[in-house]
Amino acid sequence: MHLRIRQWFEAHGAGAAFFLALFTACLPSLASADFWWHLRSGQLLYATHTIPRNDPFSFTVEGQRWIAHEWLSELLLYAIYRFGGYAALLVLFGLITAAAYWLAFRCAKGALYIRLPVLALAVWAARPTFLVRPQVFTLCLFSLFCFVLEVHRRTSAWRPLLALPLLTVLWVNLHGGYIIGPTVILLFLAGYVLDTMTDASARQNVLTRATHLGTAALACLLTVPLNPNGLRLYTYPFETLRSPVMQSLLMEWQPPNPLQRPFFPFFLLVGLTVLTLALRRDTLRPGEILFVTFFAVAALHSMRHMALFSVACIPLLSGWRLGPLPWRIPLPFRCATIVLLVLLCGWCWHTSIAGAAMFERTRFPADAVTFFEHNRPAGQIFNAYPFGGYLIWRLYPEYRVYVDGRADLYGDSFLTHFNEMYDGQVDPQPEFLRRDIRIVLVEPSAPIANLLRITRGWRKFYQDGLAVIYVRADALPPA
Repeated sequence: MHLRIRQWFEAHGAGAAFFLALFTACLPSLASADFWWHLRSGQLLYATHTIPRNDPFSFTVEGQRWIAHEWLSELLLYAIYRFGGYAALLVLFGLITAAAYWLAFRCAKGALYIRLPVLALAVWAARPTFLVRPQVFTLCLFSLFCFVLEVHRRTSAWRPLLALPLLTVLWVNLHGGYIIGPTVILLFLAGYVLDTMTDASARQNVLTRATHLGTAALACLLTVPLNPNGLRLYTYPFETLRSPVMQSLLMEWQPPNPLQRPFFPFFLLVGLTVLTLALRRDTLRPGEILFVTFFAVAALHSMRHMALFSVACIPLLSGWRLGPLPWRIPLPFRCATIVLLVLLCGWCWHTSIAGAAMFERTRFPADAVTFFEHNRPAGQIFNAYPFGGYLIWRLYPEYRVYVDGRADLYGDSFLTHFNEMYDGQVDPQPEFLRRDIRIVLVEPSAPIANLLRITRGWRKFYQDGLAVIYVRADALPPA
């Protein structure tokens, strides 16, 4: 028995401990403001068995055409929440994220003692973006596309490419980031062409490979209409990219700040990538350089793409040709390390799952909404942008929101006007009268809260450390 245990431990123990540690490092946060309206959308889908075509959640654009491009993610998210609550969501999305990095690790060549630190730094760099949200599916499918295309590059076999159009059908129903799939194919295709400039052997089958990838990209694009919104999904991903207001107002679309501590690992990863490109420029393929540079630029432009870059750079950074270690780690030490790693992972799991029960009250206006539910003032609500999704989860359908995280639904002019009112740059009273807004629920430090504090006819109804509620005098409930 002891011999069998030892044999299993030597064969599989390190691998199991590795994935356990990777999964633990990839456990996400529930802190996304969009999480709540995704959850409510999934509940609505589950209850009605219908994908919404028009906005049901706001009173400002109620009934307007809504492209629910993440409907499958939302349905899955709500089903998992209904089955196992917040803990089940953390486990599922942690596994999906870990799978993305595991696939990138499998693509990497080089010594294990180089690949492991590179993987650890890549995960650490992208940690600020690990959230329970549909974007995680884009990260995993991006990594899967890279894995399939890398298999094709090494073997020239066309059969693995058959999976890509099928994955696109899944992707286009999970998240609007599906356009990254064909982009990755075209980057590999351009890489093949560039490789012919430095490698004579690459010219022999470049035409065949180009035909394979061009056909795969076309097939992926042809499957895009296989979603409830049909041809509309062809243009949808580019609308946000063309919107200057969303690019400037939404935090995730802004570039990472090198002066903020959470982004230090990311810029360390970028610096290591630049150093590798400089020192290994004679041994790297031009296609590798193009691929990593493309996603590095995307990540530096928008923190939303940091995770994509961290996955893309793992094979390149792992490719240093160094000799094996001159010594072998003794088995007892390896066993002790694995046991300690398992215990550490268990403690991290417990901390993450236990913290999930408290995060709602510490990151969102849970107490304010509970007070609101008990008193129920009359009228429409003007809310802070980050609060919109949570209010949809807690108050719909009794109340509808002024704005929430579906920025594409509201449009640039609406968001600009909202931001001007929120910042106190314009008088909000005409908008309040026009829309019968009698309740304002924002952060205590919001400029509009300071304005209402000195505005006649408005009373502070509730305040805590996260939120303040102002109510117009004629909307106050009877004492």
